[in-house]
Amino acid sequence: MYKKILYFFLFSLIGISAYFSFFHLSSLSSEDKNISIIPQVKTISVSPTNIQRTEEFSGFVQGVKQADIAPSIPGYVIRLMKEEGETVYQGETIALLESKELSATEKSTLEALNASDQVLQKTKKYYDQKVDEAKVNFDTATNDVEKISAEEALKSAKRLRDTQIATVKAQKTSLEGTLFVSRENVSRTYIKAPFTGIITAKNTSLGSYVAPGTPLYSLASAHSLEVVLSVPSSLVSHIKKGTSVSVVDGTKKMSGVIYSFSSVSKESSQRSSVHIRLENNTSSNPFSLSEYVKVILPIGEPSLAFLVPETALISQYDDTFLFIVENAIAKKHSVTLGNIFDGKREILSGIDDKMHIITEGQYTIKNNQSVSETYVTE
Repeated sequence: MYKKILYFFLFSLIGISAYFSFFHLSSLSSEDKNISIIPQVKTISVSPTNIQRTEEFSGFVQGVKQADIAPSIPGYVIRLMKEEGETVYQGETIALLESKELSATEKSTLEALNASDQVLQKTKKYYDQKVDEAKVNFDTATNDVEKISAEEALKSAKRLRDTQIATVKAQKTSLEGTLFVSRENVSRTYIKAPFTGIITAKNTSLGSYVAPGTPLYSLASAHSLEVVLSVPSSLVSHIKKGTSVSVVDGTKKMSGVIYSFSSVSKESSQRSSVHIRLENNTSSNPFSLSEYVKVILPIGEPSLAFLVPETALISQYDDTFLFIVENAIAKKHSVTLGNIFDGKREILSGIDDKMHIITEGQYTIKNNQSVSETYVTE
């Protein structure tokens, strides 16, 4: 009995010793294994790249030619022939005014002109008769005294005839001028499009009484388009007339050019206007009037800068850094960030030319740790 108990304790002791010996050896093996593994990283080389700094602004597409179509005479609107968004052609009638005063003036002037024709005919007939009578008296005179008297009477009759006829003709000419102006004014009740374009606004309604200069419609050219941007005046000195720009709206993209800009700003806002002409509006997805678009505006001259992938950067608290590889050692470099260009981040300070930047594996390493580098050529 005692032997069995002794054997039991003996074998238990051996088993416990073996277990702890195995655990200790396993721990040592795991530590040795961790120490022997060198992290794998991928790197790229960086060099200064030419970049163009840009700013993004938004604006509405509008016609280069724009006009508020307004009558030059007063009257009631009796017809509006176009709606907003419709195309009109140069010289096409788009509205009609009713002006009773103009119609009455034309009618009365025409009546007066017809009456003046009758007066002219009667005047000529009457004074021609007087001249004929004076001529008969001159022809029948029997002595010199009668001849001289009859001659003076004939000359007087001719002068009077010519004066009276000239007076009536002047009155007729005046009436013809009045009729021409009246008819011109009546023709102005027909409101016509000054150029081909698209109606961008309908500013009145049927039956309205409008004064001269009151806009009935707003019209803009449909094929010659531009975008007018409001930019900070401080940027105007950094942009150039004739510079190409990109105009985008969702999937649509079009090229444009800086056509003009105002160098004098509005003091209240300190902003200036920049006009962007769209170069081509015949693509399958053209921009339309009043469409809201974004314009990528180049600022200044191209310059050299370091660009690295965003994935290479690590941010912790207030520090942004990356790792470089130098002599198979990973070294931490804090960097100052600039703008984003084509998905890459500009580095203003913290790296130098030809450095190998770690782009993969940087999250599992520490500063001054040995690494196994795989260099990737971009």
